[in-house]
Order: sequence, then structure tokens, then C-alpha cells
Amino acid sequence: MPSEGNAQMMRDQIVQGHIHRKRDEFIAGIKKDDVLTLARSYHNGDSCYFFKDPARGSYNICFFVEFGPPPEQPESGALGRERWVVRIPLAPCLAFGGRSKLESEVAAMRYIADKTDILIPKIHAYAIKDDSDPISSFIILEYISGEKLSWARLKSLSPADRENLHTSIADIYIQLRRLEFPLIGCLTSGPDGIRVGKKTMSIDINMQELEGLHPSKIQDSFPNKSSANGHMETLLQIAENALMKGRSSITDERGPEYLYHMSIFRQYTQEWIDPSLDKGPFVLVHGDFEPQNLIMTKDCKIAAVVDWEWSRVVPVQLFHPPLWLMEFDTTHLAWKLHFNNAVRKQEMARYGQQMLYQEWEKRGKGGGFPVANALTNWTDIDYVSYHRVGAFMEQDPSRRCLVERRYLKGQAYLVELSSLQDEGAERDQGYEESPRRRAMEPKGPYKDNDTLTHATKWFIRGSIIVVFHFQE
Repeated sequence: MPSEGNAQMMRDQIVQGHIHRKRDEFIAGIKKDDVLTLARSYHNGDSCYFFKDPARGSYNICFFVEFGPPPEQPESGALGRERWVVRIPLAPCLAFGGRSKLESEVAAMRYIADKTDILIPKIHAYAIKDDSDPISSFIILEYISGEKLSWARLKSLSPADRENLHTSIADIYIQLRRLEFPLIGCLTSGPDGIRVGKKTMSIDINMQELEGLHPSKIQDSFPNKSSANGHMETLLQIAENALMKGRSSITDERGPEYLYHMSIFRQYTQEWIDPSLDKGPFVLVHGDFEPQNLIMTKDCKIAAVVDWEWSRVVPVQLFHPPLWLMEFDTTHLAWKLHFNNAVRKQEMARYGQQMLYQEWEKRGKGGGFPVANALTNWTDIDYVSYHRVGAFMEQDPSRRCLVERRYLKGQAYLVELSSLQDEGAERDQGYEESPRRRAMEPKGPYKDNDTLTHATKWFIRGSIIVVFHFQE
């Protein structure tokens, strides 16, 4: 069975293996005939068939049905026939089960459909139950034709396609920014309409909960859902919880480095938080706005945004552009120029003013976006530290030249030193090294040029600055 998108990887691979076995057992318990019967029951009993194989994502399995008798070539379908997606949440992969996930997703999609013209699939039917039957909870959606945005396509976009993509994304974000709420958390539907009714749930929190780290207990200690400052502190403690309690959070000699990055991240975040925004605004985010959740047209316009299960209302400082866009521009400046310009144009065209553009121009300075991202993705915290190093280097081009020159000098020194050590190996036999000389040797897990190697790797990973390439 093919999988959709990028699998969400836990830090604890032992727990992940156990959960994936339970997931596979759960999927094996789904009878395809029952799925077809379910679809027919919401379509006047009309006959239907699967027009392509099911696809498993990280948290759902999707079955694709077309109504009418099967054509000779099922993949091609028949002109004018209706197609649906029957999507079943994978309960073993969800810390609080499929019911909680679907409640938030349905509420968010209904709100989006009512308040915006963001393109999302139409909801045909859904059920939210706590039954042991694998298809007791489900959502049936309109099938949207097109291809999911792939990393390969992103890397080969033409200028026209890139502009279409930026414009489509900008139009989504400027509309989401204007959906403001009085509280932080997840949406629910009730007699009084759609409102924030549950505490925040994210991919990061879900994975920690499955690993037995109980981040929900930290959330419970911060009951005030109308304080951005309290929410930020909650996220900081949840990130620290993963490092301190996760049995796989430190598995090599870089423990001091991880702890240092966490400490620096806390300090930097506390400086970054804007106290004037403590009481809002609070705005809706998708929660997993990744390429695999965007269905595209041939000319790279967004035909639909799918998978809203991790949507939630957050402080406006956590409302940031998709950082994966920068990976496909040659420089940060190009990314800012292209995408921010699209935001500005779309806002002026739709609203006649530039609220989000101006906010992002201000908050994007000094590494604000990576901080916002890392607060909900704790494994990216070390990237923030290296982002600051990269920003320091970019402030003055002469710093890069200095590092390049000193690196080349250092490599020449190491070659000469190695040669001298080889020549003097026999002469030094029996020589007892003085305590003072031993005290001058490199300490800790990195010796010789390992530290430099490690640091340079991080520069490359963060797309901040590539100083040099070398073999380890």
C-alpha cells in the first residue's frame, strides 16, 4: 500500500515500531466491502468501486471510490462520475484517538468553508464514535483532481510556476490571518456554533504523548487559554520535557550541546516574545502546511488544501510563513523578495491594506520565524542557534572571507602537523608527556577538526551559509 507524504518520525524508534505494528493490525481489520457499503449509504445506495489503490498517511488511510459500474479501465474513470475519498483515522497513531482528531478537523473545515474562499474538499459525511469498529469514525470528502506537491517538483519550478505557487499560498495565509478568536486551542462544533473548545493539539504533542512523556500534564498546569505568554511558556516546557524525559533524546556525545541549545533557545524566545500581544490576536493555523497536503494544478496553483486535523488557534506571533519555501530559493533574500511580494500584492487586491505583509516584515527580522517554528517542533530548536550564527555571518561579508581563509590555513596546519607527528613517532617513544601539555589537548567529544566539521554541517542543513565542502 502506498503512503502519502512524509511519515512523521518519532524520536523513540522502539515506541514507533510498536505503534506501527498496531497501526498495521488496525488497517488489516478494515474490510474493503464495508468501506464501499459505507460510501453507498451516503449516496442513495448507488453502486461504487475503488478507482485506485488506498493510500496510507501518517494519521489516516484513504479509500478512493467512484460511483457507477466499473469502466473497462478503472484508472481512467468515466466522464462526469462523482468521486469521493473515504478517510479513516488511524487510531493507534493518535494519542487521544480518532474522535478528538475528527472533531477538530470537521469544525475547522466548516469554519474555513463559511468564512473564506480557501479551496478545501467538501465534506459529504462524517461520523465520530468511540466504537471498536475501525470505520466507526470517518470522514467522506470530495475527491480533488491533481497531484500533491512533491519536493522534486519544488526543486524544478519555472519562474511562472513559482509565482503561481507563492500567490496561491499568500492568498491562503492572508485569509487565515483574519480569522481571529478570543482563546487559544482547537475548534469544536456545538449548539452555539464553532468555537475554541479544546486544548491545543499538535503533531509534536501527539508524538510526545504516544512516547509516554505526558505533555498534556504540562498543558493542564497552564489553564489560561487567553494568554499568549502562558502559551509560549507551555510550549517551552513541552520542548524541555522531550529533552529531559525522552529516553532517545540524547544518544550520542552531543548531550552538552543539546542542553546548551535548549537553554539558549529559552533565553532567545523570552526576548522574542512581544508582551503587548499577550491578549491577542489569536489566529487559526493549518498545523501541518507541508507540500504533501497541497493538491496542485498543472500550472502550480493550489487546487485544495487537505488534512486540517492539526489545525488550531495560536498567538499571532506563531503565525509564520511556510519555511520550506526558502529551501528552494538560492538565498534568504530571494525567498523574502518573491514570497513577501506575493503577500503584499494579494493583500492589496483582496483587502486594500497590508496587515500581514507589515507584520511579517517586522517579525521576520532577527530569526523570528525559526523561533516560532521551533516552539511547535522541538527537534528544530538547535537550528535556531545556528540560524543566529548564520545571521551574524551575513551581517558582514568580510566575516565569511575571514572564516574561509582561516579554515584553509587551519587545514594546511593539520596536514603539516600530521606529517611531523608521523616523522617524530619513533623519536618520541618513551617520552612522558607533561601534565601541562596534556591540559592543552582538546577536551570533550570533539577533537582535531571534528567541531568544525559538525558546525559546517549545520550551516548547510539550515541553508544559512555554505562556507566550504570537504570529506570527513
